[in-house]
Amino acid sequence: MIKQELIEISKIEDLKLIYFYSINNELKNKYYELKITYGDNLSMSYKYTDEYFDYFISKVVSVYKKEKNKNNIIFLNDFSKKIFDEILKKEDTHKIKQEIDLTDNRMSIFNTITNDLSLSIPYIKEILNNLFIAIYRDENIKVENFKGINNRRLCTLKNNDKVINIPLILSKSKEDLFNFRFSIVNKQAYNFFGKVAFLNEHTFSYIKDEVIEGKCSYKVREDDCVKYINVKDETLYYDNETHFLNNIEQEIINQYLNLLGIRLFSKMKKTCENTYLLFDSVTTDSITNRRTINMVMYKDYIKMLYKSAYGLEKNNNFIILDEENELITIKLIEDKIIIEKAFIDGFITSGDYKKNYLNKYKYLLYNISKQNLMLANQFKEENIKKLELGGK
Repeated sequence: MIKQELIEISKIEDLKLIYFYSINNELKNKYYELKITYGDNLSMSYKYTDEYFDYFISKVVSVYKKEKNKNNIIFLNDFSKKIFDEILKKEDTHKIKQEIDLTDNRMSIFNTITNDLSLSIPYIKEILNNLFIAIYRDENIKVENFKGINNRRLCTLKNNDKVINIPLILSKSKEDLFNFRFSIVNKQAYNFFGKVAFLNEHTFSYIKDEVIEGKCSYKVREDDCVKYINVKDETLYYDNETHFLNNIEQEIINQYLNLLGIRLFSKMKKTCENTYLLFDSVTTDSITNRRTINMVMYKDYIKMLYKSAYGLEKNNNFIILDEENELITIKLIEDKIIIEKAFIDGFITSGDYKKNYLNKYKYLLYNISKQNLMLANQFKEENIKKLELGGK
């Protein structure tokens, strides 16, 4: 059931006055509250701590853009106008370019369940590896294979001559949340459910049954990594070591960010064997832009989940005013790289242009001279061609 607060916010129209004000006495990095008057002498206000503060601001922005030319909308003071103009400026400058290149039809080479699940699989493999080390009390157990069709997989673990096969069922709840479940028998039966979540500056995988729970958590901003398997109050497995990110990997990642026109990141962490977490935070005036990329790289295939959020920040509190989320897939086919970009929904999807671009795809084609995607390091501007769907 939709909560009454959301219903009331959705009914805002005939905007008359906008008033941003600080609710503390500091000169910088203030906490905010927004108050408006609208309709027939109605008023509404939300503080930064309120549950629907983000949605309220998004709705006010949308109504303002529709009514600004026909209503005499007043800002109570220069401070309110300055904050609101910064929000509008961010909204207007993030429009997706080259609208004519977008299509509703996804290319068949990308349209598979395996493609959708690929970002989560390395994290599932790692937490399974940790789980079986804990259950069998043997650090030599390693995941050898993780194969299957669509969302049904078979994980094979080996320890010398011992082989353990675990059937799993994987599913995708959202583009940044994946679920899996499986059962095992080791003197007693275990029925596990698990998930992999890609949050802003934080990625984790999680498993649980009636007595066992485990987690692999990676926080790039705090440079933190914690992995554990607990049975009731006893910790059977614990590790906080991170994977080493070498200079070659950094160079390859930056190469593809440059190719995609994405600004390079200040923080970069290798989370699993072939997965990476990138983060940075830049503040201009009073608006902070936090960006995160979760990436998985194979020999001829790269998948990225790119999140860019704009908001107000003080210490570790971040109030999202606007955001963009994009799924990017880079695939090598013979001597060409095909890039698929898809704008996806987020917690806040404000602005008509964003809503119009949801579930649409954009494709770019690059000619390369190298046969290995990980080593393809020369992209010339003249080699960029518009990809015609269904043709070469």
